[in-house]
Amino acid sequence: MQYFYDKLDSSLVIQDLECPTAERCVAIGAIDDKNGHLKPAQVTTGDSGAHWAESELKEVPFSVYFRDASLGWMVTEKGLWQTQNGGAKWEKISKEEQLEQVYFADANHGWAAGRGGILLESADGGKQWQRLQVPNLAWPADQVVYQWIGFAGPDTGFLAGSAYPYGQRRSARPEWMDPERARRFHSPPVLSFFVDSKDGGKTWQPGKPFSQYGDLGRVQHLENGNMLTVLQFDDGAEWSSEVAQVDMAASHIYIIYRRKDRVVKDALQLPNGDYVIATIEPPGISTSLPIPGKLRMVQGHGGDTWKDIAVDYRAVARNALLGYADGNNIWVATDTGMILKLDPAAVQTKQARSGLSTALPPAARRKGLIPKEN
Repeated sequence: MQYFYDKLDSSLVIQDLECPTAERCVAIGAIDDKNGHLKPAQVTTGDSGAHWAESELKEVPFSVYFRDASLGWMVTEKGLWQTQNGGAKWEKISKEEQLEQVYFADANHGWAAGRGGILLESADGGKQWQRLQVPNLAWPADQVVYQWIGFAGPDTGFLAGSAYPYGQRRSARPEWMDPERARRFHSPPVLSFFVDSKDGGKTWQPGKPFSQYGDLGRVQHLENGNMLTVLQFDDGAEWSSEVAQVDMAASHIYIIYRRKDRVVKDALQLPNGDYVIATIEPPGISTSLPIPGKLRMVQGHGGDTWKDIAVDYRAVARNALLGYADGNNIWVATDTGMILKLDPAAVQTKQARSGLSTALPPAARRKGLIPKEN
């Protein structure tokens, strides 16, 4: 393993991580100056993680989306920003609020989704937005949060959302802005569901709910038409978390991975069919303790094929977030100061940099679309 130690007197609490190419990754969140002060910030690399540049942001970031190594958009608490140079400079282009995620099919045509059942479409790169309607939705708009939006091809789009008809919604603000509330808060009963489009985003139709409890994490549209999801549950549940495929046509859930001694934090399916899953082995019987546990990475096709990926013994965490560029460039960030890079050939991880962290709910995570490799 080769290590690149943090030379800065601060660390980054990661809110989202995008790796549009093998060389470039952009992580957004907040800088912790080790004196209890947190400021919105980002770190970027243009050389596959050998060096990272740290810079401040002007607003609290929620998520980031890149079309390529240069062109990207960032959703913040108070609007939408755009970069044309890989995150070196951001320009605010819209004051739309309540957004969680954006997706752009090209430099101009894009969609945005978020809290209050908001769904928008833009034809000018995100400067102006037109509201779209989702008919026959079973819940009032103020109970709905769209956490993921993406497309699998030019015609097939999807939204992944949660409805909170039984209790208080989780705060829209990142946990690092109110850590005390995050420790006290337990997820209310929720209903998770998908909304899809078959005509390139012109119209959208809701599907049946597929979960009654738990926070919706990773969502990835698979080549077989199913959705890969990560669900995380409170201590009272039989399982702390699970990775599942949702059969959209049959409205059926197939459990891919779950263990009572590990908490799944993130997962994705590679073009070769393998799953890569980031889990935490908690230090006690509770899965919600603030004490970090061992980072455990696993890879396999499902069933009894799972194999642990070697991880350095110092990699402990409360949370982990995956970033994907291609089959040879997969990243995992922890909340104890590491970003690690998976080496598929050696079936191991090697640390790219220390001093970075991610300790945020899965609902705030990046989109999970993975292009098919040729």
